[in-house]
Amino acid sequence: MKNMLNYFRSEVIMKTQNERYLEEILNLIETDYSADIDLLVLYGSYVNGNTHAKSDVDLFYVPKTSRSQELCKTYLIQDVGYDLFPISWERLENIARLNEFLIPLLVKGKVLYAQSPKEETRFIQLQKQATTYLNDPLYRTKIAKQRIDETTQRLGKMSFLIDHSIILQEAICRIEECIDAVLLSRGIVHLNGIRNFSHDIAQVHDFPTGLTDILDALPHQKVPSICLSLVFEGMRIATSFISSEPPVSKTPKVDDLTAFYQEAISTYHKILAACDADDSRWAYLATAHLQKEMMIVEDEMRIGVLPLLDFENDVSLSDLKQHVSKRWNDIKSKLEELGCDVIGFRDVEDAFKKVES
Repeated sequence: MKNMLNYFRSEVIMKTQNERYLEEILNLIETDYSADIDLLVLYGSYVNGNTHAKSDVDLFYVPKTSRSQELCKTYLIQDVGYDLFPISWERLENIARLNEFLIPLLVKGKVLYAQSPKEETRFIQLQKQATTYLNDPLYRTKIAKQRIDETTQRLGKMSFLIDHSIILQEAICRIEECIDAVLLSRGIVHLNGIRNFSHDIAQVHDFPTGLTDILDALPHQKVPSICLSLVFEGMRIATSFISSEPPVSKTPKVDDLTAFYQEAISTYHKILAACDADDSRWAYLATAHLQKEMMIVEDEMRIGVLPLLDFENDVSLSDLKQHVSKRWNDIKSKLEELGCDVIGFRDVEDAFKKVES
């Protein structure tokens, strides 16, 4: 960090506008706001060495006091906009968990100013956490699926739009989100920005070309319904690709599986009670809830759980009860083989005897 600061403050004969801007911001912070922020971080094209004639300097700061809000502004200098904005520690922690699209901002960020070594160390630890998650196939695939789910929710609003330009704008954004999710499933984020989209895509040797074909075709579409259809197709392609990610073996945690069983058994009994009461609405709602719980465990643990609602034809509640019971006994046996306690206690007295011991 010191080397970088010394460079910006050195007596360079012809400093660029960006270098002069950085020097002024650093002077401003150290002179007037040193007690009000924890960090000043540089990111983007200036860090990546991917600048062009009108490149700005991408900076954010981590606020410490409310007074730091005075720093949040945009400077328009010779037709170049320079943004300086705050990002809280809480939001950085969320980014480190890959829950936002601003991952490059954290992963590639360079600390220019830190109030103390403790703050810089905290930032570096978050960078390492994000990198660890990006290198975890199970975790990043789970987040990629969540991204597609979020895109699906946004897609619902598109069907109510009328203005073609807004429809096209939203369609392009939805496909970009699908591409982001596909790249994330392989541990890739836009470290070099939109300009290098093609470079990022090229890193995935089996990237679904159908997605990029749709991105290229969208700007030429004039019919809103076709735009919407293309987005649906893009989401289908992305979902299929992410779901086909080769499963990674992961040793199930016995305690986690036991906790799942102890909670899920209550839902299982609801299904049986609903079938006995001839209440189809209750029975299918409870079955859907139990299947959701089971599929979450299957996604995370890969223990070979089968869905509950996979029958081909309409079934009676008696058939449903029999089907669910068979699947439940199958998963119970799997859990028992893995060392889970699926027996429990004989009675209340037995339970408390074991607790006391």
